[in-house]
Amino acid sequence: MSDAKENLGVESWLSAQAESMVLSWEKSMERFYPQYVADWTDPAAHCRALTEQWNTLAAAQCLDWNQYLYGAALRILDLGAGTGWLSIMLSKRENVERIYALDASPTNLKVMLPALAERMGGNLDRITPVLALFTPILVKDGFFDAVVASSSVHHAPDLMECLREVYRVLRPDGFFIILNEQPYPYVPFVTMAARRILRIITRVMLRQWQPNPKWLSESGLLTDPFLGDRAYASWQWKRALEMTGYSFQTVVTPYHAYKLAGDRRNKTRLTHFIARKPGHGAR
Repeated sequence: MSDAKENLGVESWLSAQAESMVLSWEKSMERFYPQYVADWTDPAAHCRALTEQWNTLAAAQCLDWNQYLYGAALRILDLGAGTGWLSIMLSKRENVERIYALDASPTNLKVMLPALAERMGGNLDRITPVLALFTPILVKDGFFDAVVASSSVHHAPDLMECLREVYRVLRPDGFFIILNEQPYPYVPFVTMAARRILRIITRVMLRQWQPNPKWLSESGLLTDPFLGDRAYASWQWKRALEMTGYSFQTVVTPYHAYKLAGDRRNKTRLTHFIARKPGHGAR
């Protein structure tokens, strides 16, 4: 090992560690879900999935966006933008000045976003890629007219921190449009939590070490320790939004996540939370 590598400064360590963190999703996909990698790294395969396999795009299109994205020269944050399809869809709106597509995957932002914009007819000139984690959002208070997120907020390590940070960067009267979540009904969620508790007790009593634990807390369940999926009950979503200060409405769409009716991942219908920050006036 070279002297330079043996004597890394703190700044270099932090930079390398941050880069490792933002690449964790891509690495996890390659290691644990290789069968889905093509859908997330090949633009043609991803477009087919959006139109032929998944219902996320259709569920987003069923909203009347004019109710939420009104005014001129709008600045929008797409939080956990993924491949950027939602940013691309909204970039076609004439009253949108700039969309900041924030995601932790370099492949999504550097490869998939521009390729999808060409395929979907989006206006790439209006989209600024931001390689980042959910929080902190490094802009001043009230910077955005709206924040959107599709199937991403449940990946945030701390739901309340994410909601509070979005609240801070939204202008008064601005909307946080949380799309395509799958909140658990009360009974299935309680059943899943009870089973998790029994497994934890059993493993502790038998002294079984669990290297990749799926944690359980009063505020949700970690269902996938590799991709960071967290499950929340419907009432938990609503209570978290209320405690943060939003007024909101829940829109249960007619769609499940996957077009194939028998897909085991179709736990509940895709649900939108239309949250609004109180107040009046534009930026």
